[in-house]
Amino acid sequence: MIKFRFSTFVVVLAIGSGASGIACGATLQSTRSLAAGIGGVPLILAAEKLGAPPRNPSGKITPPMTATVAQEFLDRDMATRFDAAADPATHQLTEQRARDFGWGFISDHFAEIDVHRQGYVRFEEVRAFMQARSPLAKPAPAAKGHAVQIIE
Repeated sequence: MIKFRFSTFVVVLAIGSGASGIACGATLQSTRSLAAGIGGVPLILAAEKLGAPPRNPSGKITPPMTATVAQEFLDRDMATRFDAAADPATHQLTEQRARDFGWGFISDHFAEIDVHRQGYVRFEEVRAFMQARSPLAKPAPAAKGHAVQIIE
């Protein structure tokens, strides 16, 4: 049986006037001695600059990423884009306005979205078209009059 031994490999960058070079250590213990400096040039560990994601602002709790949270975010983004591109007076979107506002996917599929062939679409039609193409799993419709039985 082959045993694997893993060790941390850290790159240490030299900082200072006239300092150029990279010192590499095979283990964390050897890099600690390098971090004290080489020839009087201060060093920092590269890992010190690769921090964690920023903390949430105080009092704000980020919900876990679920299909529902992702769908709500996408719906808000789509509504914002639609409001920016749609005619403010009629709240309708034409193929040309979609193209002018950089919404190429909608302008390319405009004929599919405009099922009534009116030359414009409303937000509900765009949302229904996008949801029909969504890769998120949709619950299967239950058969009428039949209960679903789960057997474990």
